[in-house]
Amino acid sequence: MRRVTLPTCHFLLKYWYDLVPFLMSSILEAIQSFSEVERRHLASFLDLSGGQRSAAGIAESLASGNAGLYAGVISAEGRLKVAFCFEQPMGKSFQRVASLRTEIPDCVAIRVVGQAQVIPTSSNERKALFPLSAGECLRSGMSVSVKDGFAGSLGVLVNYQSKNTEMRGFTVASHVAKPYPYTKDNSIHVPGRPDYAPSKSTDIGSVHEIRYLSPYKRRDDPENILNDADIALIRVDNEDLLPEHNFVPDPADTGKDIVLKGVLDFRGLVERNGTDLTIVGRTSGCATGQLDVIGMARYSFTLPDKDKYLYSEIYTLNRDGASISRPGDSGAPVYSSDGLLAGFVVAGNSTNTFFQPAYLLLGAINAELVV
Repeated sequence: MRRVTLPTCHFLLKYWYDLVPFLMSSILEAIQSFSEVERRHLASFLDLSGGQRSAAGIAESLASGNAGLYAGVISAEGRLKVAFCFEQPMGKSFQRVASLRTEIPDCVAIRVVGQAQVIPTSSNERKALFPLSAGECLRSGMSVSVKDGFAGSLGVLVNYQSKNTEMRGFTVASHVAKPYPYTKDNSIHVPGRPDYAPSKSTDIGSVHEIRYLSPYKRRDDPENILNDADIALIRVDNEDLLPEHNFVPDPADTGKDIVLKGVLDFRGLVERNGTDLTIVGRTSGCATGQLDVIGMARYSFTLPDKDKYLYSEIYTLNRDGASISRPGDSGAPVYSSDGLLAGFVVAGNSTNTFFQPAYLLLGAINAELVV
């Protein structure tokens, strides 16, 4: 399987050191076979200090060979555990892993995270939306879309630099900036469709940089591309619309703002596993959930074009087993109460909100958070 970037796992090894390693032979009894690709991926989780493969590596390898089964890490009982993540709680794979959890309960957990999809938005139920008024600036969570697309959420203000261009712009989800393969109009509108009919008064700029997404036909095809960055960059025509800083609602008092002051790296995300993170989106507004599963190397999503896409580096948020996002929140920033950007929402279902980490997505478009 070709990857845009390999999953980051080196930092995790020190955090997974307390997971109980077990012999390869016991795993081979639980699954039918490993492909060469899966073996290579498994090798990336070697516990060098003990010379044995960690439970995390075995988990990801087992997941790689089964449709609807994935692997990540959760924080439970004061420690990090391998999480076998299922789309549905059924089938032989679920039974095998359930028996495995009984044998080694201290290092294995099961999560049913559900099937993930992006649903095109309908009219906003929260409130009527109108074009920006005189003197009003863009801000995270505003409704945004291309002319013939569907509304998602405005991301964050970034500094962008390429060989020939230096500018400030806003991020948006790639699947919002180009919702269908035939989408040709790159004009960006705030509010997005269908919250307000696209017109000159809603046109704020255009798509400047985008990471295109690649679908798959068969999940086990080794030529599948893992989509590691669902993000695009908006060039804003009128710089007066750009704020000075990234203002987002304070999770403790949503009537007040805090300023985003940095980006959580991989180590920071691991350390915050099991803690609260907040989104600000077009549909859900400000909503807070708990960081649950981290570092899934792949997960399948159904996008509005009805095709399926394999994403990498997936994290989940929920609150008491329920998602904190709704259709229209794609691209919404995920952040901590102390003003650190964690990621951007890419999809959801009734039980989980899925996001990709900001440090990877911003790097993919040569952008840095404005602080």
